[in-house]
Amino acid sequence: MSQAFVYKWIHKPTGMWYIGSRTAKGCHINDGYICSSKIVKPMIEQKPEEWQRYILHTGLPGEMRKMETKLLVESNAKKNMMSFNRNNADGVPSGGRRKGGINKGRISNSKFRTALEKTIEKTFEQALCEHYIRALAEKDKASIIYYERMFNHKQLLIKVNGKVLYDGRK
Repeated sequence: MSQAFVYKWIHKPTGMWYIGSRTAKGCHINDGYICSSKIVKPMIEQKPEEWQRYILHTGLPGEMRKMETKLLVESNAKKNMMSFNRNNADGVPSGGRRKGGINKGRISNSKFRTALEKTIEKTFEQALCEHYIRALAEKDKASIIYYERMFNHKQLLIKVNGKVLYDGRK
């Protein structure tokens, strides 16, 4: 029986999260699907014990895509420092789904493809660094303290353009 769903992965050590939907023909909540994120999926596969998946909603594929977008917009996932999602699902390529005969998953612009490939190659630590830099820019003291504690715990050195922003190796 096919059952589309919206899910949320939570990285237990950091509390960071990723929201997505599974709408493929024949899908169901126990089909072994992880996610489409090329950043989050390898992290889950590498250390599954650090992750918890929650099924947020089930229903028809179209409804689940709308629900995913609604949740991403409500949480402003694109700017939320606790989110691994890089967008709020507004006007982004839709994972190869066809709409009106156009494959929106195909990326023809080579500059965009290069930028996308660079984003995909980012490691978990780089994603944390981006969130830390955003917290610094927004002067969000609580988030800055949170990330600096994490950097200390993981003994990370945070550099941008050769400049040390934070040294957690001390």
